[in-house]
Amino acid sequence: MPLTAADVKFTWQWNIDPVNASIDAVSWELISVVEVIDELTVTLTFAAPTLGWFQPFGSNLGVIYPKHFWDGKDATTANIEFASAPIGTGPYVVEEFSPNDQVVYAANSNYREPGKPFYQRVILKGGGDPSSAILAVTTTGDWDMAFTLQIDPDAIRAALGDLGDIYGPPGTGVEKIQFNFTDPNTEVDGQRSEKNTPHPFLTDLSVRQAIAMAIDRQTIADRLYAADPGRNMLAGLTQYESSNTSWAYDPDAAAQLLDEAGWVLNGEVREKDGVPLKVRYATTNVVQRQKVQAVVKDNLVAIGFDVELLQVDGSIFFDGTPDNDQNFTHFYSDMQMYTDGATSAFPLNYMKYWYAGPDGENLAQASNQWTGTNKTRYQNPDYDAGWVEIASLTDPAVATEVFVRLNDIVVNEVVEIPLVQVVADRYVVQSTIRQENIAVSPFGDIYWNIANWNRNA
Repeated sequence: MPLTAADVKFTWQWNIDPVNASIDAVSWELISVVEVIDELTVTLTFAAPTLGWFQPFGSNLGVIYPKHFWDGKDATTANIEFASAPIGTGPYVVEEFSPNDQVVYAANSNYREPGKPFYQRVILKGGGDPSSAILAVTTTGDWDMAFTLQIDPDAIRAALGDLGDIYGPPGTGVEKIQFNFTDPNTEVDGQRSEKNTPHPFLTDLSVRQAIAMAIDRQTIADRLYAADPGRNMLAGLTQYESSNTSWAYDPDAAAQLLDEAGWVLNGEVREKDGVPLKVRYATTNVVQRQKVQAVVKDNLVAIGFDVELLQVDGSIFFDGTPDNDQNFTHFYSDMQMYTDGATSAFPLNYMKYWYAGPDGENLAQASNQWTGTNKTRYQNPDYDAGWVEIASLTDPAVATEVFVRLNDIVVNEVVEIPLVQVVADRYVVQSTIRQENIAVSPFGDIYWNIANWNRNA
């Protein structure tokens, strides 16, 4: 069926309906009315003037859903079906989907541009390790490309063959450590990390500051990423890069800060009022991240922490299924690490990650099936007020000031630690493919331009 104005209206209605727990609701809530004029025309009325008017359509989440797919079906059932077999107007359609394994796409015979796409079939394979993926592309030639390669410079040099090359344009992503502001070891009403149950020691600013000072970001950045150490959470967008933040590697000062806050050594581990500084530190099972974990663990043990490392398969860690308590939205550890960043030139959605909302509605909890984007469960009325203010601003200079202020709260309150500013996506591609057409952007996934991918003549 063709795309129509009714689909646009339906998409707006679907995203603002709390039942669907859309992670892009904040973009669509900028619109108060969608009026269908005719099959190909809609009129949008915004709730208030906003610089982010393009948000519903301009980010990597800006997609239009086909209304007919939901017609006559139970809404929840249709949501589940659509997640495994989505329908769109792009260059490819899903042919076969095997969860946690691979997806096979076939060329869309109804694609809007004649003669495109240039490949009849695309196979996306999950799993494996970065070194093997690089070898499969540039040495054996089994695959045409591999992407999202978390791998250190030495491993790249060891794995890279002569059939292709590796690329990594600048991006907005930050490899970061998040702190859990709630207690992952106490169960309340059937869930751990309940929003009103504070963490026994990570709610102490001195502890978070000491951890930040104890971590050797320079070594991590130089040896494992060949990138710059992280300083801001809102990075890669020049106008929003705060100059008010700084970082320092100073384990002696970190230890002194803990002493002054009453966290004293009892043997090799510090404690206060019988509470030991014991942290469970989780991330994905990527070798590069395991190396980062090792550095961080050594740094923290040196100042009196007991650190347990946990690695979770990426397909589980990033799986948003409500009953998956090992994923990053449940956040049932004390610290967790992954990469995230702004996906739009007006990063309202990204900055919602630290917005709690009325009665903590945006905190990841059982009540919202852990779809609340505030995974740390950090609550700060000043931050919330600033985030709400941005949505209705029309002066770019004022919006920039507020974005910077929100970034500074997150960094200076040590809600999260930006370890490294990473590339938009590190990927390897065979020399037979016209690499410039891949055109990786900080604001979209690597496939946004796949209709134009082709081979060199």
